[in-house]
Amino acid sequence: MSLIDRAGHHPLPHLDTFSKAAELGSFTAAGRELRITQAAVSQRVQALERALNVSLFERKGGRVSLTDAGTQLYEYAQRILDLHREAHEAVTGAELPVEGELLLAASSIPGEHLLPAALSIFRSQHPRISVRASIDDSMSVLAQVESGRVQLGLVGQRVDRSHLNYRPFATDELLLVVGRDDQWRRRRKVRIADVLT
Repeated sequence: MSLIDRAGHHPLPHLDTFSKAAELGSFTAAGRELRITQAAVSQRVQALERALNVSLFERKGGRVSLTDAGTQLYEYAQRILDLHREAHEAVTGAELPVEGELLLAASSIPGEHLLPAALSIFRSQHPRISVRASIDDSMSVLAQVESGRVQLGLVGQRVDRSHLNYRPFATDELLLVVGRDDQWRRRRKVRIADVLT
């Protein structure tokens, strides 16, 4: 017996496997995370693609990236999986631990000054999530996000790329330090243009 709606649609299969492959950009890595073979991941994704009659991934040199249809499905998959978790917790009263692997890259300033403290807090809240972080320049971080090698990037500058989503998470303040007799000493605010002239 299987669930089916009035329009004759069966529930979409293997959304958890699809999501893990999308997040890691690799069927092999997804298989390791889910403790199944790479072939099993591929078979599950193919079953989902057959159910939808669309391609969800572009496969290139051992890596995979989402197609437009895959990107759209991923958003729905997260909502569906979140609802499954909420239903389990509501019915059983037991909270399911969040587990998995988070791959992220950061440029030098956020990577050296913000990431250590943020990771410490994150690990205390999500001890079952393994975090792999690397530090590089901003353009390399963006390239890694675009290619799917990492799931999250922290950068200090924004580059106009419409297919990337940016979320501000921190600000910093620049202070001008001058000597006791310097001309700027009595000014409470100094414009960058003034300093450069």
